[in-house]
Amino acid sequence: MKPGTAESGRGGIVQVGDHGPMDERERQAAEERLDILEALLVAQERRHDVIEIVWAAHDQEEAGARLKELLGLESGVPPGIVLDMQISRLTGECRDEIATDVTHLRRVLGRE
Repeated sequence: MKPGTAESGRGGIVQVGDHGPMDERERQAAEERLDILEALLVAQERRHDVIEIVWAAHDQEEAGARLKELLGLESGVPPGIVLDMQISRLTGECRDEIATDVTHLRRVLGRE
């Protein structure tokens, strides 16, 4: 996903900041996307802990509960986001892409 975009709740892409002020729906989609990207970034930074938790868990429910605690996931970000992350998302390139998207969305949303 390119910087300046956010996924809408229906899987579509919303351009963020390219066409003037965002309407409420666009802002909400951007905020939700930012929350998800921040959670993925923390999971990448704590990848060894994440893998250890998943490995030790009896089932996905237990792994999700422990990941939620470890990563401080807010109620709006389900732990399944991290559990469903492909291992290839742990590469440096993917981390850099996510960090770039997080920085851009924070700037657009005034959260810097």
